[in-house]
Amino acid sequence: MISLKVVQVLVLAVSPDSRTALSIEIEIVRKQMNLLGEQLGFLHPDVQACSKKLDKLLLQYYELR
Repeated sequence: MISLKVVQVLVLAVSPDSRTALSIEIEIVRKQMNLLGEQLGFLHPDVQACSKKLDKLLLQYYELR
């Protein structure tokens, strides 16, 4: 799995706009969470951690609006 830091660097390279960058990052983390959930089960600690990351990103996104 790709680390969140690598994702952040890639997203900022593609789009320096904060909202666009966050929306791309949100989509990547959401897909990672779904994939992990299918593989490990949605109650697995790794999936729960990914869900928390997604929650934080969504809060950041809505604070920008």
